[in-house]
Amino acid sequence: MVQRVEGMIFDQVLARFRHHTGKQSRRNNNKSKQVASATKAKLQRPLFQASEHLNTTNNLNQALQEINKAVQNQTATDQQLLLKAEILLRKEKYRKAKGVLTELSSQSKDQKTLNTSKHLLEQLPHLQQKASHDKTRTLVSDLHNIAETYQTKLSSLPAPDELTPDFDITLSIRRESRLARSSDLPGLSYDLIERTLQSGDESPWLFHDKALSLNMMGQKQTALKLLTDLKKITGKEKLTQSINKNIDAIQKNPKNYQLKSKLFFAKQVRIAASRNHLDADFIPETSAINQTTRVKFLAFRKARAVLSDNPQACLDLVDVILAYFQGDLAALLLRGEALAALKKPGAAMEIWTNLARSDDKNIAQKASELVSQHFSRKARAISKNNSADAALAFFIKQHLKLNLVPMLNKDVKKILERLDGFDGTLNDPELEHHQLQLLFNTQLIDCLEAQLREQGRLGGTSPAQKPGAIGKTAPKAG
Repeated sequence: MVQRVEGMIFDQVLARFRHHTGKQSRRNNNKSKQVASATKAKLQRPLFQASEHLNTTNNLNQALQEINKAVQNQTATDQQLLLKAEILLRKEKYRKAKGVLTELSSQSKDQKTLNTSKHLLEQLPHLQQKASHDKTRTLVSDLHNIAETYQTKLSSLPAPDELTPDFDITLSIRRESRLARSSDLPGLSYDLIERTLQSGDESPWLFHDKALSLNMMGQKQTALKLLTDLKKITGKEKLTQSINKNIDAIQKNPKNYQLKSKLFFAKQVRIAASRNHLDADFIPETSAINQTTRVKFLAFRKARAVLSDNPQACLDLVDVILAYFQGDLAALLLRGEALAALKKPGAAMEIWTNLARSDDKNIAQKASELVSQHFSRKARAISKNNSADAALAFFIKQHLKLNLVPMLNKDVKKILERLDGFDGTLNDPELEHHQLQLLFNTQLIDCLEAQLREQGRLGGTSPAQKPGAIGKTAPKAG
């Protein structure tokens, strides 16, 4: 009986212990789940919380400018400085960001800012590593795309997804550029090296190989200057020896290089033609090319011929010409036309406005005409919903902004015909043109007068200096 009672008491105590242990275990499990949930939530939060609302590059730059002003005025808060650090990190300005974060993590009195600064400092090495890896992946992808434009593949450069931590991009590009030159494709060699240099790689050997590529492309003086400048700053004996060797080779065989560069140029033109599904019969076979063969002229003529139907082919052919003959203004002018045909007016206008100031009068005249055509088309569009005066004012002012002389063309004539002063009863084309020119001159003088008045360079003391006074006399004076 006593044993049975003791057993019952033991069972009750054991049951109570199990019940307590179960409750404690459940509490521990709940606590672990809460910690795990909090950790997961923390990981899921965006790293850059302070700058999360800044979605564009312009927004980032504007916010950074405002913070910098506050820093200069010594009114910047810790929260503003944290925002600055995040913006710098997003712009991959890691050294500057580290300086701001280091100061905040040790001096900020705001606990949240302090903790966030420390967290960002911990993440900084990972961000740098990821940015470097992404940058290399993008570069490698671009290099493979460049090779495709030459209808070839890069044998020693891995695919972007196959990059290893110890991958040496400089060594790989030097190898690929050497293979390109040995395959009579100096243009490919140059493009691979130039894209790598643009990524921030400043290896002296890349500049050395760039000079070799330029020389093969017929740009002897540019190549020599690059090698000479490189020799002045390098302290590597092996590189200096190679520079001296190549300078001697370039200077000794100029004529031989001229013919070879013509052959290389012809090969690249054929590739560009093939890529755009053009017959390459406009370029002679390699065996038929000599010192007198006008390969550049033939390529330019073909580019001009296909501008309307195939502007991309025109652009590709012109780009080959400019790669071998950088100072060819006619090719550059045509490049602008190809870009305009490809709906890239901004790039086209940049070329034309520069050429409009060229010392070559023919090129300058043609470029000015193309600029006027661009603005006159816009003016025609404006005239559909606005007055002729407003459209003409736009046309003229756009020229004046560029310090170019507005030119009368067919689109402008259509706008002028809507003016009240136009007499459409004239049957003589010459008289009608003269009338339109007078009307245009009046509009031009009025715009010039308004511009001078805005600049304070035209007074209002005499009757002739009242607004429109000069313009009103223009038709009578002719």
